[in-house]
Amino acid sequence: MRPFANTVLAAAAAVLLGSCCTDPVDSTSYFCLGEMSIQDEVGLGNQYAPNIVAQYDGPYHDPEAYQYLNGLIMEMVTHSVRAKDFPWKFTILNSSTPNAFAVPGGHIYITRGLLAAMETEGQFISVMGHELGHVEHRHSHQQMGRQAIGSVVVGAIDTAESSLSGGTTQGLGAQLGAIGTQLLLLRYDRGQETQSDLRGIYYAATMGYDPMEGKKTFEYFQKLEEEMGADQVEFLRTHPLNENRVAEIDAQVRTTHPELIGKPKESFRPYKSNNTTFAGIAKRIAAVEPVYETYDQAMTTLGEGLEKSDKGKVQTALGAMQDCAAKVPGEPLFLTGVGLAQFALEDLGAAKATLSKAVQIDDNRGQSYKLFAPNYYLGLVLHDSKDFTGGLAALKKASALFPMNPAPLFFCGVCAEELKQPSEASKYYQQVVELEGNPEGQYTKKANERLSALGGGAKKSTAR
Repeated sequence: MRPFANTVLAAAAAVLLGSCCTDPVDSTSYFCLGEMSIQDEVGLGNQYAPNIVAQYDGPYHDPEAYQYLNGLIMEMVTHSVRAKDFPWKFTILNSSTPNAFAVPGGHIYITRGLLAAMETEGQFISVMGHELGHVEHRHSHQQMGRQAIGSVVVGAIDTAESSLSGGTTQGLGAQLGAIGTQLLLLRYDRGQETQSDLRGIYYAATMGYDPMEGKKTFEYFQKLEEEMGADQVEFLRTHPLNENRVAEIDAQVRTTHPELIGKPKESFRPYKSNNTTFAGIAKRIAAVEPVYETYDQAMTTLGEGLEKSDKGKVQTALGAMQDCAAKVPGEPLFLTGVGLAQFALEDLGAAKATLSKAVQIDDNRGQSYKLFAPNYYLGLVLHDSKDFTGGLAALKKASALFPMNPAPLFFCGVCAEELKQPSEASKYYQQVVELEGNPEGQYTKKANERLSALGGGAKKSTAR
């Protein structure tokens, strides 16, 4: 029997038998697919971090806000039961969607949209403490075990059978990969939400804040739920509320920290020291939020224009985004929208200049995360301008910034074909098939067509 078959059979047996893992916070046991080491958590988080940032339009560029808020997060981490487990990383995402979340490995996120809606520093601490709690308790790992066990059992058995029969080794790795892609879509249950609420209360109280301020965020989301419905609010898809949520937080504070009830506001941070830094940050972000809302609406209009081949809508979107770019100079997100609209209007020269400027501004910022969209669209513009070498370079950069997106890889293949590099083109197309993992996927179909035309034949995905 091949070594891989031994490994797969062992994995299948482990899945069938299940495992019992320990919660790092309260030492309780939970069912899991297998123990996840700290290295596994770090690796998983690092794998998904660039993709998450790319999907949320990159990091929000406000050095003062980042420095101050990151300092608060790092102070929080010193009080964590897992303080030394990860190289914790905090990111403000440049998205109007109000949300906050965390993924394994110590990656903590809050969106510009939620920061703009916040009233107090204590509220921020409570919310981010809640998100740290999800990482501390390994809630994603728990949910993966609960929700994916059936598919993993089937995948492991099929893989073992295939390996034993000498077939191709597919299934288990693909199944585990599929679980990973759903990491941020897992809905926490009520017990896990309560556990994380307690961590938010713990951090606020330990750091000298009024933990009652944590209720304000959930009151805000309750209002959004009433106005829009839970399915329309991204935060509520992973953090379900219930009608008693705010009252439960109130009761938890009274139970865990009764000594804080009724204390004057001036006895808590930041009022005690008259520190207004957070208030200034939130006010500054909220002040430009209407411009971002205009941009979001313009992008919707642009999408409608592209879908209906309506150049009038595209032109309307272009004007709105140019106005945004004028009001907030140096925001590459707005320049990217302008460049995309110019591209849609087939003004390749203007699109190239605008997108190149967006990339240059982003590159000059020196931040750890770069922006996917301007590099991707610049690559497409350069391709259409017959600059295939430049297009390939921009698309390769875009692919590195958003590794789970098959689109830039596909167009890398197209550029490589134009450069008379068929073997390189085939490699890109094969990567598309493997990455998309769906024989009916949009880019898999296109990649297989190109592979057939190149004489390599259509490739099969390893995904089930």
